[in-house]
Order: sequence, then C-alpha cells, then structure tokens
Amino acid sequence: MNEQPVLVGGVVLDSDGTEVPLARVAFSRTPVSIPDVAALTSITGHFVLSAPVGGEYEISATSDDGRSVAVTVVVPVGGVQDLELRLPG
Repeated sequence: MNEQPVLVGGVVLDSDGTEVPLARVAFSRTPVSIPDVAALTSITGHFVLSAPVGGEYEISATSDDGRSVAVTVVVPVGGVQDLELRLPG
C-alpha cells in the first residue's frame, strides 16, 4: 500500500502573537529521506508544506532578521493544518 503525501500547515508568529510574513519554513528532520523542502510564509504568516508520508517531523521557521524556532510534530496520514510556530523575542 502506497502512502499518499500529506499537507502540514500553520502560522508563524512573533513572541507577541503578530503574524510573520516571508519567514522561511522547512523540514529540518524527517522520518524518511527527502529533498530539501521549504516555503515562505504568506503576508499573514501562514504556510503549507507537503510531506511524503505521515510520521515524526521537525519543522523550523526562520524570520528575515534571523530569529528561529523548531518544533517536532507527529504528522498523521490526514495531515496537520493548525501548527503555531512562535519565534523568540
């Protein structure tokens, strides 16, 4: 049985809760070998990445001023759409 790709989405926020546009979001650790996958957040700080399979992923976000955060999530087969990555102040 082939697993279908799943979508991982969410928002990148400042420490005060403000959306962060144009932050780089990427998989920094994956359960299977994949090419580098990254995206820029929208003007409202939102992003969507495509993961090849469900499993444990580390997702990192870096703002244009160099602040960064990483979170580990277990991505179910149906995907995750409500991640919140909050950058340090």
